Amino acid sequence: ASLLAASSCPSSSLGLYQTMLSLLSLALGLSLLTTSRPPAPRAAARLAASSAPSFSLPSPIETLKRLSSAEARELQRELLELAFEQDPQVVVRRSLDLARAVRVVGSETVQGLSSAAAAPEPPVILRRMCEELGATYVKLGQFIASSPTLFPPEYVQEFQKCLDATPPMPWSDVKEIVEAELGRPIGQVYASVDETPLAAASIAQVHAARLLSGEDVVLKVQKKGVQGSLKADLDLLYANARVLQLLGVVTAELSDVVA
Repeated sequence: ASLLAASSCPSSSLGLYQTMLSLLSLALGLSLLTTSRPPAPRAAARLAASSAPSFSLPSPIETLKRLSSAEARELQRELLELAFEQDPQVVVRRSLDLARAVRVVGSETVQGLSSAAAAPEPPVILRRMCEELGATYVKLGQFIASSPTLFPPEYVQEFQKCLDATPPMPWSDVKEIVEAELGRPIGQVYASVDETPLAAASIAQVHAARLLSGEDVVLKVQKKGVQGSLKADLDLLYANARVLQLLGVVTAELSDVVA
């Protein structure tokens, strides 16, 4: 879906970002499929009975008809408008973030395979990839952690770390953000601020602090650049949902939810 959506965008970094993300999504999807345990026979029978009608992909001829329809041309115009609304700097940064995440997690995986310790398991690799990709994908990890009936238990257990133990921002970035919000040096408001966060999640992190008056407080600081990243990622998810809707793979409800 990302590849089809990318073809509707101008030859810009947004199309590149969608193409790269589609390859990553394919790899992560295969990781989940190959590690999922089949349900027990009775559970499988109940699932089969409750899931009718069965899911089916459109035929190649039907797909071509849909792609050449008036609805497809209207979707192309919609996706073009969506592409032009993007901040080029944010999209380029997200493309670089994706390349960096693949490089960092790939290096960690290679080091794990070459060391005497046990090789990293697929849930660990997937969780690290979500952490490196930022807020949107950490939220996806939190969804996995909160859905034990939908995902294998080893993934649910591993993604518990996404709830409050994601990589924090460096203190230099935190100080810059706080001082920009205060409009003055941090020492003019706080007697002390703990540089190590109490917790760090997908969108923000919290630090213990003490006011000049002696009162103990907690600072909650939104992570740098998270708003632009969320918009770029969610717009991409919406574009993919609209393409899947056009192809008849999903219904309009998915697009509405993402929107």
